[in-house]
Amino acid sequence: MLTIVENAGLATAEGRMAAQERDGWHELATRVLDRLPGDDSVDSPDNAVQAAIAALQDAAPAAPAGAFVESSGLGSPAWDQAQVDLADACDAAGAPLAIMVFTGG
Repeated sequence: MLTIVENAGLATAEGRMAAQERDGWHELATRVLDRLPGDDSVDSPDNAVQAAIAALQDAAPAAPAGAFVESSGLGSPAWDQAQVDLADACDAAGAPLAIMVFTGG
């Protein structure tokens, strides 16, 4: 899901993708994110990854398929902090967060 967001952002910044297409990819990313197990109801180190996923889900709720969404929440301060928290939680769990950049020329 973070790979989708990163590649759409890079392609838009480099002029290879219009904002409308980027927004469509961002909406898809929120739907992918919504399918991940996120649970912030338990406060324990073992739950840090799920809590960070829940924070991402709160920052960028799933966009309904086929519907126009004014703002996805991606790139908001809450989103940015949740990404940092997810990376930290993944590192602590021994599974570093990886984002693959594959667009470009």
